[in-house]
Amino acid sequence: MLLNFCHPCLRPEISCSTISTEGYDVKNLVNESSQGFLAYACIKPPINIDLTFICNVEISRVIVWPSVGSQKSSGFQLMAKSTTDTGAPYSTLSNAYLSAAQGGVIFYRRDINETLTCVPNGFLQRYIKISDHHAVNKATNLRLCIVKTENSVPAIGRIEVWGRVARCCGRDVIAGVNSLWTQEHSPRIPTIDEIRESPTKKNDHDSLEKSNCAVEVPEDFLDPITYEVMVQPIMLPSGKIIDQLTLERHEQNEALWGRSPSDPFTGIPFGNTCKPIIATSLKARIDKFLIENSNDDNIKKLPRTVGRKISQVCDQLVGVERTVCANSKSTVLKVKSSHTLKRNIPSNLTNSQHKLPVLVMCTKQSLDLTESKRTRLSKTPQRCTVSDDIDIEGDCARNISNEIDGDLELNVKSVLSGLKRFNGPKTREASGVPKGCSCCKSSILYKLPCKHVICRRVLTTVKLPKCQHCGLSYSTRDPIRIHD
Repeated sequence: MLLNFCHPCLRPEISCSTISTEGYDVKNLVNESSQGFLAYACIKPPINIDLTFICNVEISRVIVWPSVGSQKSSGFQLMAKSTTDTGAPYSTLSNAYLSAAQGGVIFYRRDINETLTCVPNGFLQRYIKISDHHAVNKATNLRLCIVKTENSVPAIGRIEVWGRVARCCGRDVIAGVNSLWTQEHSPRIPTIDEIRESPTKKNDHDSLEKSNCAVEVPEDFLDPITYEVMVQPIMLPSGKIIDQLTLERHEQNEALWGRSPSDPFTGIPFGNTCKPIIATSLKARIDKFLIENSNDDNIKKLPRTVGRKISQVCDQLVGVERTVCANSKSTVLKVKSSHTLKRNIPSNLTNSQHKLPVLVMCTKQSLDLTESKRTRLSKTPQRCTVSDDIDIEGDCARNISNEIDGDLELNVKSVLSGLKRFNGPKTREASGVPKGCSCCKSSILYKLPCKHVICRRVLTTVKLPKCQHCGLSYSTRDPIRIHD
């Protein structure tokens, strides 16, 4: 019985000699992932992909799918060895170079009479050399070397290694490996309840397949690198069209290596005359396709650009503008609302509300209002008769402005009086403290922390650092010299 030793149920181990693109790790080849393997954009062949099997394997055939989207590898070298020693060399089994029309390669043994089934059309067929019997019949490690690409990133979409457990292995090893394979692939006997429900499930499955096959996405709408529907198609200087998110990821990867943004296919840096542009016509076709098939469940999961965030931001800005305009016009509406106008400040212009924005609400009028002017304003009548709308409005507006200036002056003075000044000298001295030394008048004088003054002779001859007037102790760094 032939087994696929790259299947995850047989627990193969895989490694690569280089780094891979994010999301396209080499482990995708042994975990049934559809992403495949893509090397990093700046990596060039040769690249070695090593497989380590669970036991010794008698290799029958190896099938390689070399494409991931538009990325394709065209040259391969197959090698194997029968020991787990890392220093042991590999034996070359076969080589293959693909043309543009060939979609893959299959390596098989011509000494085993087996029909090649389930092989896609257009695959290149190559013989496996059996000169090294140990490497072919007792393989523990298999190496696939990518030696050539078609002007793209080194890629492998899928790999399968079919063979049997080697005869050199014990019966328990053979039975264990076969049991792992049969547990995963053997048909399970259905129960009576499942047999009864099978017709309805079959009908549902058929309807689901019809719905999935009903919508076919055109190849022009797919990103050639990620093979996903493009949200914002961008045309590169090389003529290729990719998604904007794919280009941004490429630019981030290039920035990690200190390189400027460039074309992912040619590597030519972008400039003023060589830069990507938006493919508007293709974007319109993609949007039309998504709208026409919007009822399909698979289409609903696809991302799209609808511009809702921009509209919400615009609505918020309009709302803020209306609020500001309404607040700015509230005082004017209150002044013009009645024929009898009061000279008092409106309730919404109290001191608590206009203390903070002093610089914003302050007018060009001078703040030097005397007490006589404020007294004169306070003695004016509280109401005025409407004789001329224009004169009344102008007079009342001036009165309100004057009273606001007066309140602003009081607020500014109250705030400035509590601020600490650092540019002026300290002129206050303690009362009753002598300003000179009693023993000498013309000597150098020092001031103690207690504000008393002593001369240099007393300061250098005293044994205990203590003031002679008040007895307050001080340290040697506290006295400050007094300069005339």
